[in-house]
Amino acid sequence: IPALSATTLTWSIEYEGCTDDVEVTITNNEFYVSAGNDDVTSTNSYQLNGDDPLTGTGIWTVVGGSGSFVDASLYNTVVNDLNVGANDFRWTVSINGCSSQDDVTITYVPDNIDVVDGNNILVYPNPTNGIFNIETDESYDVVVTDVTGKVVKYLVVDGGQSKIDITQQASGIYFVNFSNDKINKTITVIKK
Repeated sequence: IPALSATTLTWSIEYEGCTDDVEVTITNNEFYVSAGNDDVTSTNSYQLNGDDPLTGTGIWTVVGGSGSFVDASLYNTVVNDLNVGANDFRWTVSINGCSSQDDVTITYVPDNIDVVDGNNILVYPNPTNGIFNIETDESYDVVVTDVTGKVVKYLVVDGGQSKIDITQQASGIYFVNFSNDKINKTITVIKK
């Protein structure tokens, strides 16, 4: 039985010249929705693109990160006030007493953020006044050096967000190296 459709079956019994029919209608209310494709944006607002609920109703909710919906019941609403990094949203549609849901991740990476080769490492703001954030999905040894190679900061991050403070250092160029058993990458950070 196709999704969101009904099929009627007739059961007939004939015995000694008598016939009895019973009709049974089977309704398949199962359906699937899409919240759209995961995406990356450089602005802190984004137009979502879930499936149109047609005869049903839909609602967007925040699962992770942040966001405020212009109209949470519209499949193609705009979400504002995204957090830097991953923001997860759920599109739930209800039709005929049944519901289906799907999640989408919108990653906000402002223009003043560096992303290390798609390895889920964010460094922002850059340039910085001396305090900058790093966000990672994995554990890394993080070493900050100046242009002479002198280590000015060392820390181990276990994923999530960390702040690095180099306010006591001179203005100039600094190198932030991320390393673990899978990656060894460096981002240049400018201290104003």
